[in-house]
Amino acid sequence: MTIYTLGYCGWKHDEIENILAARDAVLVDVRMTPRSRAPMWNVGVLQRRFGDRYVCVSEFGNRNYKGTFEQIEIVDFNGGENRLRELAGTGKSVVLMCGCTDVNVCHRKILAEMLSELWGTDVIHLTHDELDTKKKASTQTLFSLL
Repeated sequence: MTIYTLGYCGWKHDEIENILAARDAVLVDVRMTPRSRAPMWNVGVLQRRFGDRYVCVSEFGNRNYKGTFEQIEIVDFNGGENRLRELAGTGKSVVLMCGCTDVNVCHRKILAEMLSELWGTDVIHLTHDELDTKKKASTQTLFSLL
């Protein structure tokens, strides 16, 4: 089992669906309030799109989400970890998702590190840039490389 993270800005549902399938993973929404100005990232849409591959664990939300990285306060880490442990017990990997683009200033990085330490698992922070690079590399032809 591996813990992945991603910030949904710039991602499409199809891309995330492919990530979940390739990694036998569940998408774990770690926002305190799973709403967005972009309707496609609201809880109801995500539940309909991803079904049982989506779960919102608001206990993992950042109480100070409008503050700075130094002010991160997880709502209820132990409660969230217990809920997530049930999912992890099925052998599935997890993708911690929130809206922040930069994982280095996001609470999902802290969550992933805490979970990794508790569970003894690896953490991989997925970025859309890596996906774009792989797409570009796979579409190059001999002539585009010359």
